[in-house]
Formats: sequence, structure tokens, C-alpha cells
Amino acid sequence: MSTEVRRPFINRNPWLLPVFLVVLIAIIAAAVLVARSRSTSSSATATPTAPPKVVTATQAALTPTPGGPPTPTLVSTSGGATPLPRATPVDTVPGLTLGEITRPASEVAALQAGADRGDPRYTYHLDPTKTVEVDLEAYGFASGQYVITKPSPSVTVTPTPQKSPGGRPVINYLISYSGRTYSVAVAQVVKAGPKGIWVIVTILPS
Repeated sequence: MSTEVRRPFINRNPWLLPVFLVVLIAIIAAAVLVARSRSTSSSATATPTAPPKVVTATQAALTPTPGGPPTPTLVSTSGGATPLPRATPVDTVPGLTLGEITRPASEVAALQAGADRGDPRYTYHLDPTKTVEVDLEAYGFASGQYVITKPSPSVTVTPTPQKSPGGRPVINYLISYSGRTYSVAVAQVVKAGPKGIWVIVTILPS
């Protein structure tokens, strides 16, 4: 009686192992390629973004400071200190009020009434040069740091006024301040002559 020894299946078919390994490697490679393809496709898709919001800047309302300079405006006030005509834009200088200067009619009337009473708080407005020297501080010019260069303040005679387009007496001064020159115009806005007050109507960089 003979005994038959059966060898394992893999030993009887040695070619199956390499075939199995090749198939396994092919499956893994295919899976990797599919994963990379999906990743590339998703990264190439543009992500929609929300449209940018447009913020419109609005100018804050100007609130006059008590005791400070009047807020410049282009609106003429009947009987008030209206600015002289000027078409070209005015350069801005930080800290300074430049351009056309206006005052309410009530304020101008109070200045004239005070000067008529001889009140020393207002009588300096009867002198155009003194008006420039004192009132420039209210428009941002630091005290003691600006100098009148023309007409010379050493001349005691009041400069001869010119006539504005509206017929008002006007005197133009040149001021040196912080290395720049400014043209300051004062005008008699209530009445002309030695009893009429002067007020600043324009401050312009030269």
C-alpha cells in the first residue's frame, strides 16, 4: 500500500504568486491615480467669492466751535461778511482755515455795534492791520509765528483800500507763516470810512 504526499497548492503552482503581486500593484496604482485626478479637479474649480462691498464716504457735518472761527460756507448772508469771488480751488493746509471766510450777519452787526460804543473788545476792528494781526489766530495761525510783510506794519498810515467787485473797500496783506506766504484780504462789510469795521474775507496761499 503506497502513501501519496500532497504538496500545498502554491507549491504546485508557483507562477500564481507573481501574478497575484502584479494584480495587487496594478490595483494600488489605479487607486492612487484616481485619487490624484479627483484632487486636481477639485483644486481647479474656482471658489465663488462674494462681491466686494462698496463703502461710500460721507462728509461729516461741520459743527462750529464756540469762540472759534466761523465755518466757511459759499452761501451769502445778506448784511454779513460775504467772501470775495474766486473761481480756482484753494490748496488745503492742515490746521488752517483757508479760502473764502464768511460770518453771520448778526455777528458782523455785533462787531460794528461794539466798535460804535467804543468797546475795546471790538474797536481794533476799525484798524485793518490790527484786525489781521489779532483775528488770524482764530483761523489756525499760531500766535507770534506769523508776520505781516506787505504793507509794512511799521507804517502808521492806513493802507489805501481798493474796491471789490461789489464796491466794498478791500485791503490785501501778505503774511509769512511757517515758511509760506499767504494773502489775507480784509473788507469793510457794514459801512465804509473811519467808523466802519474791517473783517477778514479771504485767506489764500500765495
